[in-house]
Amino acid sequence: MITYTEKGPWLHEEIERHGHWLVETDGVWTSSDDAAVQAIIDTFDPLPHAQREASDRVDEAAGKARARYITWQPGQEAVYQLKREQAQAYKAAGYPADASPWPLIGTEAQARGISAQQVADEILAIADAWMQKAAQIEAIRMKAKADIKAATDWQACLAIAEQAERDLEAV
Repeated sequence: MITYTEKGPWLHEEIERHGHWLVETDGVWTSSDDAAVQAIIDTFDPLPHAQREASDRVDEAAGKARARYITWQPGQEAVYQLKREQAQAYKAAGYPADASPWPLIGTEAQARGISAQQVADEILAIADAWMQKAAQIEAIRMKAKADIKAATDWQACLAIAEQAERDLEAV
């Protein structure tokens, strides 16, 4: 007869990984090999599995939060970085009338029919706003990951991940 202790879904995966099965019918647990399955149940530590799953969930939620504010198209991140760098350099140069040394600024200004200074200031304002959001997202992510790593109970890991997911959804 099996004495079952709940240790999360990973326990059943571990039992299957060892080539066994465990099922409950009317409150009674049966298995392919009671002694072998009981040994797996008795020695299985769910904490590392929970920590890995919880950490992955936090990273995924942070990625979703970031995706609400930035473009994930290939190469676009590099373009945004270049635009920010050129906007900073153009501003540091005192917003000269000739913006040709900063082609991402000058050509965008021309395309949009606004001044290069307006383009540069918009880019810098967006970059500053994104930096604040990124910092907020990263603070939630890193605190949750530290709390998960420090947790001593598998259920606490999942609760930490759930709270982080809610917090990141609110960003």
